[in-house]
Amino acid sequence: DGYTGAYIEGNSTLIGVKTIKLGQDSTGLFLKDANFVSNAESITGTKDKARGILATDSNLINNSKINLSGAESVGIYSNANSSKTVVNNGELNLSGKQTLGVFLRGGQSFENKANINIADSADAKKPTIGIYTATTVEKDGAGNVIATYEGSDIKHSTGTIEVGEKSIGIYSKTSANVDIDGGKIHVKDQGIGIYK
Repeated sequence: DGYTGAYIEGNSTLIGVKTIKLGQDSTGLFLKDANFVSNAESITGTKDKARGILATDSNLINNSKINLSGAESVGIYSNANSSKTVVNNGELNLSGKQTLGVFLRGGQSFENKANINIADSADAKKPTIGIYTATTVEKDGAGNVIATYEGSDIKHSTGTIEVGEKSIGIYSKTSANVDIDGGKIHVKDQGIGIYK
């Protein structure tokens, strides 16, 4: 628990790995200033606050299936500017309370090409969410705002997002675009397909 499996910079592809198992408050893969492709068969977390892939200022292609059942976990976290892209080709299965399949900060673009299965949430005020982006405010050491990033453009091009009761498929309360181009969203009672 509390560990990082691999730290990656530069150009890299992960091959030959079957399963990455996440402990509590642990990160499977940490990327910084990287161009990275994950080909691990699966990334699995059953404990709370697990993070599958955590990326800063990186281009990422995820081909790994990600399964998260622990609370407050994140499958893919990315914080990058508009010059970066994140593409998800791996199925995401999310059953943990207040868990995020993909959490995007900054102005990067994101494309989903896979199924996302979001379990029911017990509380609509604390939902499990498939893809989440939010406005990010950058401050200097004195606390002054020096930049505001309006969130990431999201494109859902193939695959189906299955949204459980009281859960959310895509959450984007920003001026960034949400484009459903060929992908499908199915929503159960009291669930929300796109919160915009």
